[in-house]
Amino acid sequence: MDESLRLIDDPGSSYSFLFGDAFRQSISKPWLLPVLPFTLVKRFSDHRKFMKKSVSNLVRHLILIDSEVIDEDDLKEFQSVLTELDRDVVVNIGSNKNYISTISLLSRINSGLSSNEWNSYLEDMLTSLIRTQRPSSFIFIGKYPYAGITGMLRRVGESSRTLWIPVRAKEDSLLSRGDRFGFVSSTDTWSKIVKPPLYSQSMVHLHSNLDDGYREKLHENGVELSQVEEKSGILLMPSNDLTDNWPLLEGKIVITIGESTNFIKNLPEYLRSKNIHLNQSSPEEISNIIQRIINSQLESDKVETSLGWRRKILFQSIVDSSFKEI
Repeated sequence: MDESLRLIDDPGSSYSFLFGDAFRQSISKPWLLPVLPFTLVKRFSDHRKFMKKSVSNLVRHLILIDSEVIDEDDLKEFQSVLTELDRDVVVNIGSNKNYISTISLLSRINSGLSSNEWNSYLEDMLTSLIRTQRPSSFIFIGKYPYAGITGMLRRVGESSRTLWIPVRAKEDSLLSRGDRFGFVSSTDTWSKIVKPPLYSQSMVHLHSNLDDGYREKLHENGVELSQVEEKSGILLMPSNDLTDNWPLLEGKIVITIGESTNFIKNLPEYLRSKNIHLNQSSPEEISNIIQRIINSQLESDKVETSLGWRRKILFQSIVDSSFKEI
């Protein structure tokens, strides 16, 4: 990670603040005045070192979940993602203190605070986490970005790496608050994360536009075929029929045959490992490639068949895909 959220109005990170603070200490302790120039040099040097160090020691994401507005079943499903994540700071807004998170915050109604007090506390907490933890991005999962969230967003600037994954959000909320974020996911993204389709990593789906010779050879070699694309972990198709990166985001292997298209050429680096592109290949060669893929996945030590692992990969792929478009 070579980027982090920065507070554009953080006085503590400015050289003028360092100068003023050092001068204030010298006034209160007059014996420090003669060494003020040396104090400033040391402070400025230490500050530069700290800023460099903070960039190389980032947490990955600051995730804010408004669990009060999310179905309990969906929260339980998303817990499997949180248990797989590492180097993330998770803030949970809700009364469930047992929910997996770094920090728990009572909702405004349950806190007993006024709306202004609660939002001010939320903004201060988020900006403090950004200042001290240096996350590379901020992700809000919920129905409505509160004033405390939008206040923080104003302080990190318009070009920041910020993402809203809407959950049951109303259209007027998306229109009025969506432009505060760097990116807003589609309204069906949350359901895809918590309820991803089950598929077999060893099952193969062939596109209808492919020659029947591929199907016959795979069937002859005992490869398990499926008519249902959603249940298959390996997809075989002509190159010009790959027009959506969603199968790649899900972690499926997509084998494309034919002349390389602009869509394939422009696939982001983190998705290219899931696409095997061949300008031309015989049914026998394709069968050998697929069998090697299946054998490799079966021999892998990773527990890649677990739903929690798939949700983690899908969640991270969606986040990466979103920030690539900013």
